[in-house]
Formats: sequence, C-alpha cells, structure tokens
Amino acid sequence: MNSPISILLVDDDEEDFLITENLLLKSSNIRYQIQWCSSYHEAQAALQGQAFDLVLVDYLLGSKTGIDFIKENRDAGIWIPTILLTGLGTYDTDLKAMQSGAADYLNKNTLTSPDLERSIRYALQQFQHQQMLRESEQRFKQLAEELERRVEERTHALNQSNQELQTNQKKLQLLYALSDQAHQEWSLGELLKNTLQKIADYLNALCASIHIPTQSPLLSLLNPSPPLIYCPSESSHPPCKHNFICKDWIESLTLTREGGQYTVLDPASPQNQDFPDNVWVQPVSWQEEHLFIMFFALPQEDRVDPGLPQLMAQITHQISNMLQQFVNIQLIKENEERLKQFMEAIPVGIFALSADGKPFYANRGAQELLKLPPQLDIPLQNLFKTLPVYREGTNEPYPYTETPWQKALLGQDSSVDDLEIRFEERPLSLQVWGRSVRDIQGNLRFAIATFADISEIKQTQRALILARQKAEDANSAKSTFLANMSHEIRTPMNAILGFTQLLQMDSSLGEEQQRKLQVILQSGEHLLRLISDILEMSKIEAGHVSLELESVDIYQILSELESVFIAKAYDKKLDFSVSSSLNMPRHFKLDKQKLRQVLFNLLSNAFKFTAQGQIELFLRVKPKDALLYELTFKVQDTGLGIPPEEQGKVFQSFEQTSSGRQTQGGTGLGLAISQRFVQMMGGEISFVSQANQGSCFSFSLVAPLSESTLVKEPVETASALPVFDFGHLHSPHALVVDDQTHNRDILRLLLEQYGFVVLEASNGQEALSIVEEVTPDVILLDMSMPIMDGLTCLKHLRQNPATKDICVIMITANAFSSDQQTCLQAGANAFVSKPYKKETIIEVLSQHLSFAQTAMPDTQVPIATQMAITSLISAEECASSLPRDLLKQLLDTAICIDEDCFLQLIQLVEGYHTELAGQLKQWSQNYYHEHLISFLETAHLIQTPSSDN
Repeated sequence: MNSPISILLVDDDEEDFLITENLLLKSSNIRYQIQWCSSYHEAQAALQGQAFDLVLVDYLLGSKTGIDFIKENRDAGIWIPTILLTGLGTYDTDLKAMQSGAADYLNKNTLTSPDLERSIRYALQQFQHQQMLRESEQRFKQLAEELERRVEERTHALNQSNQELQTNQKKLQLLYALSDQAHQEWSLGELLKNTLQKIADYLNALCASIHIPTQSPLLSLLNPSPPLIYCPSESSHPPCKHNFICKDWIESLTLTREGGQYTVLDPASPQNQDFPDNVWVQPVSWQEEHLFIMFFALPQEDRVDPGLPQLMAQITHQISNMLQQFVNIQLIKENEERLKQFMEAIPVGIFALSADGKPFYANRGAQELLKLPPQLDIPLQNLFKTLPVYREGTNEPYPYTETPWQKALLGQDSSVDDLEIRFEERPLSLQVWGRSVRDIQGNLRFAIATFADISEIKQTQRALILARQKAEDANSAKSTFLANMSHEIRTPMNAILGFTQLLQMDSSLGEEQQRKLQVILQSGEHLLRLISDILEMSKIEAGHVSLELESVDIYQILSELESVFIAKAYDKKLDFSVSSSLNMPRHFKLDKQKLRQVLFNLLSNAFKFTAQGQIELFLRVKPKDALLYELTFKVQDTGLGIPPEEQGKVFQSFEQTSSGRQTQGGTGLGLAISQRFVQMMGGEISFVSQANQGSCFSFSLVAPLSESTLVKEPVETASALPVFDFGHLHSPHALVVDDQTHNRDILRLLLEQYGFVVLEASNGQEALSIVEEVTPDVILLDMSMPIMDGLTCLKHLRQNPATKDICVIMITANAFSSDQQTCLQAGANAFVSKPYKKETIIEVLSQHLSFAQTAMPDTQVPIATQMAITSLISAEECASSLPRDLLKQLLDTAICIDEDCFLQLIQLVEGYHTELAGQLKQWSQNYYHEHLISFLETAHLIQTPSSDN
C-alpha cells in the first residue's frame, strides 16, 4: 500500500499501548498511522468523528469490555475491522470475540510483530471481501426490487392484454427457454432431450421422441447418445392405432422437400390411413441439412391449435439457432483447448500481464523456465525482484525499466538477448520479447512476454568467437612465419646473387668461369621465384592481397615484357612477337603489378614448354562505351600442349601436368596465382590446347581510360643504362647501413665501380653518428637491424632539419607490399627488396639523384622491331584501294589461316596496291595473325555501308 494504514488503538493501559505501538512500528513492509484512546467512551467518540482502516481494542476497558465495544459498533451500523487484544487467552473469550464480529483474537502475552502484521493484513482483506459482499447484496436487493417492480408493471400490462397475448407470452417463454439452453454446460444429447421435454410440456404431450436418421450430421456429435424419448408418466402410452415410438413405423417415414419446407410422408401408405391423428411430426433442418424428426403424441381430446404450425416453425428456427450457437461454442472451446495445448507444448515461456502489470497467465514453459509460483496474483515487479536477473557477462542486476515486458506495458515492442538468470544449478541466457496488445480504440489491453532459453546458442557463439580468435591468431602466426621465412631466405640469397653479379663484372674471368657464374645466378633467381610464388599464394589465401589501381601505360608493359623475353627467344631460336590493335588508347586504370605478373607467368610457361616454332603475345582493345574498354590478352605458343585428361588441374595450386613435372623448375603455382589475379581484376582466364600442337591462354579485362591520348605508331625502345655525371662533385658519398657485413660489401663494391665513396654502418645508431660528421648524398638503409632499426633511424633523419632532405633508399628482405607502404609513408624516397639486381640499384639511384643521366651504351640488347603494331599503309587506304569482294576474301582466308590461298590473293592485291601487298605478305610470313585479322576487319567495316550492317 502506498498510504499508511490508519489504526485506532484502544487500551486503558499506557504501557500496553506502547508495547503494541512498538510492535506496529517494527513492521518493515507496512506503514501505520496510530491514534490511541485510553477509554471506552473516548474511542466511541473517535469513531464518530474520524474514519479508521482498523481498530485494535483491549478486552478489559474498565467496566466495559472490547466485546461490548464491537457489539455496540455493529448495532450502530459502524462496519470496521476490529482485532481483540487480551492477556487472558481463554477459549471462551476467543469464541465470544469471534461471535461478536471480531476479525481476529490475539494474546498480548505471546504477540509478535509478524503475527500482528499478518493479523492486520488478514483483517483488512476479510473486511474488504465482506464489504464487497455487502455491496453485492445491496446491488442484488436493488436489482431484485427493480425486477419486482418491472414484473409488476409487466404483469399489469399482461393483465390488460387479451388471451392471445397470454398465449404468445407462453410461446415466447418457451422460445426464450430454448435459446438459453445453448449457454448451459450440457452435451448435445442433454440439450436435445431438454428441448424435447420443454416442447412436450408446452404441448401437454403424452409422449415425445426424437428420431435421428443415419445420414444426419448430428450423429458424429452424439457419441454416446442418450435415449431421446420423453414421457411425463412412465405408464403413459400414446393413444393411437399404432405406438408411434415403434421403430418400424418411424423408420418407414421419409422426408421430402417441397417449397423450401420439409414434409414427412409415409411411403407405405399414400393415403396414410395408419398415420395417428393425434401425432404431430416436426422435421428440423439446419443449413439445408436434415438433422432429426420430433414426434409429439397429443391427448385425444385436444384439437390441434390452429397456431401450432406457426409456433412449430418458430420453434424449429429457434432450435436451429440454438444448435448453431452450440456448435460455435463447441468450436470456441475446442480452439481454446487447442490453443492452450499449443501454448503448453511450445518450448518457450509465455506469460501475459494485465495493463496494471499483474501476470494473469503463464504457460508451462514459463513456469519451468522462470520457476514461477503457481499463483500469479502479485505484480511482476515484485516477482522480478525474487529472481536473480543480471545483465549478461556482468554482476549488474538487470534494470527493470529496460525489460521488454515493462516497455510493452508502456506501448513499446522490444526484445533483448543479454538477460541472464543465475539459478544455483546453472545460469540461463534468455532472449526476451515484449509485445503490447491493444483494442480497437488503441487502448492497451495487456502485454505478452516471451522467453526463450538461448544458453546453448550463447555457448556456441562464445565457442565460435574463441575459434575465430584462435584462427586469427594462427593466421597471424602464419603471416609472421612467412615474413620471417621470407626475410631469412632473402638475406642469404642477396649475398649469393649480389656477389655473383659482382663477379660477372670482373673482366679477368674466363668464358668457362662466366658460364658457371651464370648458372649460379640463374639457379638463385629460380629459387627466388619459387619462394615468391609460395609467399604470393599464401597472401592470396589469407586475403592479404588487394587491388591497387593506377594509370598504366599498356605499351610500356608490352615493351618491358618484350625486352625480358627477347633474349630467351634468341637462345631457344624461337620466333617471338608482341602485337596489339591499331590506334588504341595508351593509358588505362589497372593494377600494373598484377597485370605484369600474369603476363610474365603466361609467357614464362610458353617459353618453358616450347622447343621450336613461335610464341605470340597479342592485345586486342575494343571500346564498350565512351570511357570503358575491353582488353583481351592472348599468349599463344607451338609447344607441348596439354593433354585433355590433365586440363582440369591446370589452375589448381601445386598441381603440374606430366610435361611440367618432366621440365625442371616450377611449383605449380604460376597459373593458380594468375587466375586469382585475373579474377580480382574482374576477368576470367581460359585456354585451349592440344597435345604436341601448343596452347593459347587468354583473358579479358574491362578498364576505364586514364588518359585520352591515342598512340598510332609506338616508338622503338632500346635498353639504356644510367651513367653518373658528377660534374664539380669530386667525391659523392653513399652511406650503406646493414647489420650483415656481406650485404654491405655487395653494395660497397657495386657503388665504388660507379665512382661513389662508400661509408658503412651496422645499425641505425651508428648511421646517425656518421651523418653528424659527414652528410652523404644518399643513404641505403636496411629495415631490420639490432640496436636501432631502419624505420627508427629514418624517423630521426626526417625530424632533423640538417638531414631531412637526404635521399634515403630502404632495403629489406621483407617481400610484403605492406612493408613497402610503411617505408614510403615514413619518408623513404624509394624501396628495394632483397635480393636485388645491380640494375635495380643503379636505376633507383638514377631516379633520385640529381647528377644522374641516362646515356645509350655502346652495345645494345637487341629488341623486336614491333612490325606488328606499325602500319605503313592505313586501314582507310586499304579500304579505298581494294574491291569489296577481294577484301572480303582476304578477311575470310586470314580467319581460316589458309596461308597458300592467302598468298594467292596477295598476288591479286599487287595489281591494286604494291606496298599494301608487301605489308600484308610480311605480316602473314611473320605469323602476326591477330593483327592481320584486326587490320582487315577495320578496313572491311570502313568499306561496308551502314545499311548493310
């Protein structure tokens, strides 16, 4: 209760009053407002002037007693719960107190505060119930008086009506009685039998019966069915020629429907001579379904009332409505029972709360899950306090205001999955939903709370999180291992390849020694490629590889690849060509490194498996729209080819064909890496191959333009090595910082050959000390070193105004792109991975030192003349010079690769254009088929009118 309980304490002994008051004040749950009266008459006066919730009265009050006090109040109409206090404690006194109307009788000698509180609570509840009963009795009395008044008025009105109205009243009473039966807790058989009885009593029938045909839908509801016969007297029999209850007679009757009404006929006797003249037969149907037939035997002396057919029609209609109500009620009960069974069977807890927060329903799941008491007559907030409810993963009690059921009582639907009940046997993780239910007007009717035990799900989630963490830790450990392995392998490889390149520069070595050095160098580079492939595939599988789009000069990539592989073609005596479409754009937005590596891998395989014939790299560029182009790359060779049974494993990691296993070198990763890279760039790589005839690998990429410049005639390029013009500089200084002595020796010997004065340091701290004395022109700084690593040293250099502009080239054995980004972001001018080639070091120096120049060497490495991408005669001139039929024959023959026929057609071309014939003949003899077809297609499109397309 929110307000205090007002108590009148009547005791002539102040000490006893103080004791009782102290017992009341000890209560922790209820607050009291106490008024003390020390005499009988003072208490009577207090009751007259003030309202009290309860009275505590002592038994002995001078000449009067507490029992006298209670009786006088009851006689005066003062109804207030009163508890009698006494020190006598006799049974006789207790009995008198109860008989006088006392709510309770307490012995002061043994009275405790809980006993007194419990007695007060009981007395107030009992008084409340009695008050409600008195109010109900008063309302009933008023209703009875009102009903009596209305009955008198109705009787007076009926007395003024005629006999017909009295008869109608009797009929209505019958109809009302029949209607009320649908609400009784009866079976269908009891309902029909009582209906038969009421109609029979109304008709004064001697006997009545109901016959249900075998096709009636009621039979399924009448199981078992009581005998549907009613006779007011056991010895009475229908006064008829034949007993109408006779089974044979009843079953001889049939029903026909005429004019929307059912009639009863006797098919055995058309004249129906045996039909009893005192029997009324009434069929009953519902929704065009015949249900049963009622038979009533009337007294012989009674004549059939003329109004009986109309009355029976009304009765039949009332019976139909009654049966419909009965069926509906049964359906509702069945649905309620099914719903209850469903609610009890579902494996979640459900309980409903009234708008004031009191639970009024809880299914079995809720009772078992939440250990709810059987009686749900206390507010949920109080029930909530008895449960050990916490926020998951904490020792913080769950705030009641944040629970979904409390929010639902406020009209907010919500759910949580972080509620945990910690019972002694085991904690439960619960997902809770709260939903509010409103009436048509939008007022809150009640709220529904649903609980689901998700302890196993939470445990699984925690296990998944732990497993994912372990997987991430394992992946991190794998990445760390790969980085360390890369560093540890590349460091000695740098020494092997570095000193090998330095020895190759020694002109005193003989031809045999140079050949052996070349074998060492090639073997080291091969080992390095194997390691790089393994690391690259590991990064791909770990998801550490991403696209890095930039502006790419497509001609530069083709030229670089041509320069790389032209020497191999020369050594193996192979025809090697690089060609592309005419007049194509030069710059595209692509991932340069991945594209270059894919083409490098495809060309490496082509050279590896081709012993004779030719290898061709062709690029065809087609516009898709104003900005997007489709780039199709093809690498075709005349090598060993791939047997059909082995073509399915070409792109699988660590898989090699039989010819690949017989060829030295390779890990089986090159094509797998290429496929992944092409897929990352949005394309798909495919191939066609025949054993002993060669293979053709191709892939297409869609890329936007980065520049709109068109290149018609690519310029031939020749290899150029940088030279350094020191000018007025007499001693350019280079500081080499590496903790490995042999690494410093390689760079020192290389740089000294180009005129540098080389200083050395074994760690970053030594390097900073040297820089304080001498300012070098360039610092080649290793990344991983003891005492002070390269990144820390670089940070100090960039923070010092005197050294912030020194050119710093980071050198590391770590092969991951993230290391390169880290170095460049820290302020490095360039990044070089170990092991490196001497050309790489010199090229980087030439790019970042102001005194470096590029000069043509005395001897040049031979490169391709790029005949395939240089046109002396344009496609427009070809289209205007040749007849349409001849140009079409040239194109068809080129597509079919019929060389003999093509050469015969060229002889015809000479009659129209000699230079064009020579150009086409040269392309054909050099196997520039893709470029030849592209050239002829362009000329044909120019020559063909648009209406022919």
